[in-house]
Amino acid sequence: MQGEHIHSWIRAALIVGVIGVLAGCTSSAYNSNPYTTSNSTGHVPQGASVYQGSDNARLRQHYHAWQGTPHKLGGMSKRGIDCSGFVYVTFRDVYGVQLPRTAGKQASLGEKVPLRQAQVGDLLVFKTGFKQDHVGIYVGDGKFIHASSSRGVMTSSVHSEYWADAYRQTRRVFF
Repeated sequence: MQGEHIHSWIRAALIVGVIGVLAGCTSSAYNSNPYTTSNSTGHVPQGASVYQGSDNARLRQHYHAWQGTPHKLGGMSKRGIDCSGFVYVTFRDVYGVQLPRTAGKQASLGEKVPLRQAQVGDLLVFKTGFKQDHVGIYVGDGKFIHASSSRGVMTSSVHSEYWADAYRQTRRVFF
């Protein structure tokens, strides 16, 4: 009898663990980060666009340094990083701006723009599950960089079948 109880507990723990791994970035995990500079509504203060005078070569160089880094929910290092962590680290290191830490809060930054008007540095927001947001950074030609839950930091096409179906919005961040 006791063996069955332990077996049930282990099975439940495994299911919770698998759900956590498959979840990718969620809109509610890791809500507090003392290093964000956004106000309480999750919006970056208005000002100049991230694209004015930015060096796209720095963005490419940053991506290549992180490419292949494995996915880790809540991760913020090259040992493992999640989608919102990758966006957070990229904006901090490339643009000198600290965004909110969660995909849900990042998805409310700046202003919404049509995908056909996306510019390098815009955030692409996807719905990958019931309450799960995924976020990446547009790099031009229909491509975006992100931390995939299955393949880590990589480049994907927003027009691929999976991402086109999951696409929700493009956000232009101002600061």
